[in-house]
Parts: sequence; C-alpha cells; structure tokens
Amino acid sequence: MRSSPPVQPVATKARLTRGARWLLASSILGTILVLASLIYAWALVPLAGERRARSALASADNDAKQRAAWSIAENGGSRRVMQQIRTMLRGGGESDAWVRESLVHCLGRSGNEGDADLIRDVLTRDRSGLVRAAAWLSLARIAPRNCAELIATNPPLPDDWDRLGLAQAQLTLNDARGAPDVLRLAASGDEDQRVVAGRSILRSLRPALDAAGRWPLTTPFEMGEVPPAEFVAALAARSAELDLTHVITDNARHEPLARRVRRNTTKLANARAHVARFLFR
Repeated sequence: MRSSPPVQPVATKARLTRGARWLLASSILGTILVLASLIYAWALVPLAGERRARSALASADNDAKQRAAWSIAENGGSRRVMQQIRTMLRGGGESDAWVRESLVHCLGRSGNEGDADLIRDVLTRDRSGLVRAAAWLSLARIAPRNCAELIATNPPLPDDWDRLGLAQAQLTLNDARGAPDVLRLAASGDEDQRVVAGRSILRSLRPALDAAGRWPLTTPFEMGEVPPAEFVAALAARSAELDLTHVITDNARHEPLARRVRRNTTKLANARAHVARFLFR
C-alpha cells in the first residue's frame, strides 16, 4: 500500500499575520469605544446634575431644596439654575427661612456682583433675621465696596441677627471688629444664632487663629453644629492676645489661591463620583 501524503499545517504564515492584525484592530476599536463611552458619560454628568438641581429646587420638599442650594453654593450652578434661584428670591413665595438663607448663600458664592441689588433687597425686606444675616455675608462676598459703604453709613443695629450678619460681613472684609459679636452669639445666642456664628468661626476665625498658631488642637464641632460655650470662651481669650486684624489681613492675601485649589479639588472629586455612578450603577 502506498503511504498517505503528509498533512500540511492549516495556518500559514500569511494567515497568522492576518490574525494578528485583526486582533490589533479589535483592540484599538475596543479602546476607542471605551474612550467614547467615557467622553459621552462625562458630557452627560453636568446635564444630569442640572436637571436634578432644578427639580429639587422646584419641589415641595424644603429639605431637598436646602440640600440642592447648598450643593450649588459649594460647586456652582449653571446659568439656568442661578436664574431659577433669583426668581425664587424675587417671588417671595418661599416660606421656609432656611431655604431662603441657602438660596442667598448661592448668590453670595456665585461671584456675580450683578446680584448685589437683589441681595440688598433681601437685606431690607426679609422678616427673618437668619436670612438677613446671610444677605450681609453674601453682599460682602460679591460686592465688598458696596458692603463697606453700607456698613459705614448704617446706624448701630439693635437686632442680634443683624449684628451677627454685620459681624460676618466685617470678618469677610478682613475687619476684626466683627469678631466679638460672632464669639458672643456663638456662646450665648439662641440655637440658630449659635449655629450660624459657629459657621463664621470655622470659616473666618479658624484660618486666622490657625495661621497664628493659636487654634486648639481639636475642634469639638463641625459646620452646622452648635459650638460648645467653653470652647468659644477659649477662642475669645486667644483672639484677645492677637492683633487679629493684622493676622486676618495677612492671611487673606493667600486665601484666593487656597480657595481655588479647594474648589477645584471638590469639583474633581464630585465629577469622578458622578462618572463612577453612571458607569457602575
């Protein structure tokens, strides 16, 4: 019998080359698709965030409105969102003072000096001291010269809420004359006043005392909490030992860069969290 011819390999060199090229092309295409998906998701994040913010602000849930407003104050809002906030404040339909306060803070942190007239209107017509105090602070942030002129021409204020708002504005303008009223109301005001004064301590006095090496090693309260009276008394004693105006003024020279770094870091962290939720939900 004759032997069978030897079996030839099926995969020739040319076929192996074509297979390698196909694998490379598939890998490149897959990478492009993944990158395109990430870009698409990144583009959708701001739109989805704007829709959620506008929906929360328009809801009947005051807690949801307040959370949305504080998020916008921290991270910024689109033009349409900010216009919605202005409309809410002008309309006078918001009955909850804490919601109105958070909306005023949105304007104060927007950096838009064009909102100064609206904030001054809130300052003169709102019946809630909580909201007026926020208006003083917001005016100092977006229109410091305007606010300084108003402080200079304003008679002494009898209401503790107005005194607290004025004190916060002064500290924002690097004027340490506001410190005694902030510390007094943080220790002996009503609960809401102590919460707001506590915010001012952490926001304005802590950086100054920290820069001077006079801030205590531990802080027994956070933003939105009532500061312990004995802790406030210790801060008052430490503040009295310093030329606080000089310390605040010197510290303020470096604050714009530090604030920009903090805000950009927060935005990056929030964007990363949004993309992660979109991809892995």
